[in-house]
Amino acid sequence: MIIYVYGEDTFRSRDFLSQQVERFKKERDPQGMNVIFLDGQKVESSQLWNEVTATPFLAEKKMIVVQNILSTKDTDVLESLVEGIKKIPEKNIVVFYQSEPVGKSKLAQELQKLLAKEKWVKEFVSLVGAQLTDWIKIEVAQRGGTIHPTAAAYLAQNASKDT
Repeated sequence: MIIYVYGEDTFRSRDFLSQQVERFKKERDPQGMNVIFLDGQKVESSQLWNEVTATPFLAEKKMIVVQNILSTKDTDVLESLVEGIKKIPEKNIVVFYQSEPVGKSKLAQELQKLLAKEKWVKEFVSLVGAQLTDWIKIEVAQRGGTIHPTAAAYLAQNASKDT
């Protein structure tokens, strides 16, 4: 299974990623021995494929989070993914998390298009205006607090682009 998480709003995308990892641990891997994080800018092709194809340890599934692979300049890694993305085994969950701009290389662009066609894709666009105000209200309530609508609107107007 492939999950592609990306977008300008890295606060919400990181939060979503953390929730997915915690959910995986709770449901499938309480010890966390089958959750692997790989830095896409430093990982080598062989290491990536060893993790992606490895059998889970004492569990039915393994989760591999590959961060910012579309920003790497390593053409070997990008080429191997473009050629082999359909060969990723279903027994493993591979999350491609992209918080940085996609590289300008043809391979990075091609891989991004392939990932965008996957079944599980979650884009986090920057919230503005009423959407951001509503999100602030919901976030404050989820954390057990309250906020006056005027204060939420003030925060929305003066927040930076990345919530």
